[in-house]
Amino acid sequence: MRPVYNYWAKLSHQLRLPQKGDTLNYMMLHSLLCNPYDTDLFENILRVAYQKTCERKCYALCFTLAENDPRRDCSKAIISQKVQAIHAFHCFKDNPLKQFDAKRITYLECGRI
Repeated sequence: MRPVYNYWAKLSHQLRLPQKGDTLNYMMLHSLLCNPYDTDLFENILRVAYQKTCERKCYALCFTLAENDPRRDCSKAIISQKVQAIHAFHCFKDNPLKQFDAKRITYLECGRI
C-alpha cells in the first residue's frame, strides 16, 4: 500500500511516507515571529524555508499557526496539509488561560516530549 500511496503523493506533490523502517525526514520552522499581517514577508520566509528543505532532501516543512492567524491563508500559495492540534498547558499554579486576550493571535510552538 505504501508504494501506491507514495506514487500518488509524488504526482500530487503531497507528503510521501518514508521507506519501511525509516523515519520521516522533515524540517520544523520554529518561532515564526513576524508581523502576522505582513503576508509578503511571511510568503518570503516560506519560500526560503522551502528551498532549504529541498536542498537538505527533507520531505516536509512544518510550522504552527493559530486558528485566527491571518498567515494561514498564505500557505495556500504552497501545497499543504493542515493538521489540527490540541495544545495543553501543564501548570503548577493558577490557570494561565484567564490571562490570555482572546482577540490576540496566540503564539504557541509545536513541541514533542
